[in-house]
Amino acid sequence: MERTMVEMTPEEKAQFEAFQKEQAKKAHQEAKREQRKQLQEMVDEEMSSAVKELMACSDTLKAVKGKIFADFDTIMKLRREINEDVNPEGDEQFSFTFTSSDGLQRLRIGYNMNDNYLMQVEDGIKKVREYLQSLAKDEASGRLVDAVMRLLARDQKGNLKASRVLQLSKMADESGSDTFKEGMSIIREAYRPTPGKAYIRCQVKTMQTAEDGTTKQEWTDVGLSMAEV
Repeated sequence: MERTMVEMTPEEKAQFEAFQKEQAKKAHQEAKREQRKQLQEMVDEEMSSAVKELMACSDTLKAVKGKIFADFDTIMKLRREINEDVNPEGDEQFSFTFTSSDGLQRLRIGYNMNDNYLMQVEDGIKKVREYLQSLAKDEASGRLVDAVMRLLARDQKGNLKASRVLQLSKMADESGSDTFKEGMSIIREAYRPTPGKAYIRCQVKTMQTAEDGTTKQEWTDVGLSMAEV
């Protein structure tokens, strides 16, 4: 290709070089825009396939979960009837663990329970607070009372935690205080737990090798969520 020599003043040369840089910058930006467009097209294509597969997986898992609960419903009812003497106060059992006769398979099914109380729980809390506050005789005992009273703190839903109520109940039994005992009795009687989400946990025994080379059977969770597989 025949070349043509062009004479430029320093100002013209500077303008030309600035023009070249601007054109190169625009070309680079345009190339990046095209790459981002192609990337989004790839995402859209893969998203469509992935979401369909995950929705199908979710539907399958939901159906299997429902079938297992239905299949074990009669067994759970029968187990409640057989073990009614275990809960003499009529407390309902919300989770069950079943193990195969060979001891190699284990299934735990039930409901996550949400703590809930009737309005009279406030009367029980008032009595417990009155008793605890009466114990604060000095700074040291005051701090101890404050620590115990934190067991009556409510969660984000405004409910008492059943596990903390159990701790306080043991303290009440050991205290010998009728006021404390009566307050905790009211709180327990006001407890009305409500079933939350149903869950299933499946485990099987598999051979595991230790660092010293020995092997033994240990329980292994069967992955039932995307985070476990």
